[in-house]
Amino acid sequence: LPIFIDANGDKQKLRWYGYKPVYIYFWNRDQEGFEEDTAALRMIQEKFCPMIKVIALNYGDNPKMLSSYVDVNNVHYLNGVATKTITQQFQLEEIPYGFLLQKRLRLYKKGLRPTEVLEMLERGEIQSW
Repeated sequence: LPIFIDANGDKQKLRWYGYKPVYIYFWNRDQEGFEEDTAALRMIQEKFCPMIKVIALNYGDNPKMLSSYVDVNNVHYLNGVATKTITQQFQLEEIPYGFLLQKRLRLYKKGLRPTEVLEMLERGEIQSW
């Protein structure tokens, strides 16, 4: 399972979060819909944490920019750097792109934007599976 470096420079292992649903979102500051997506990620974190773990992996920006972005914007969901190895493991073809995983990190649905995950959570479609 993938290992990534978070915005603080600490190593994180995806398997640490397999005890609940996980939403992994690959993003870049230059993507279309960036502000809407980050607003939805913030809402998921505020309304549905700790039921679901949000992991946002930045691909293409400078890692120092990521750290600064997290600090300046007071981001509370987990942010990390998406390396080429991670994007290959996830067979990522485009940015932005999201993966919703069930407990034990089993793929539930891919290609989801944060607004779609937020709507699913609000409808009660995602629980502790």
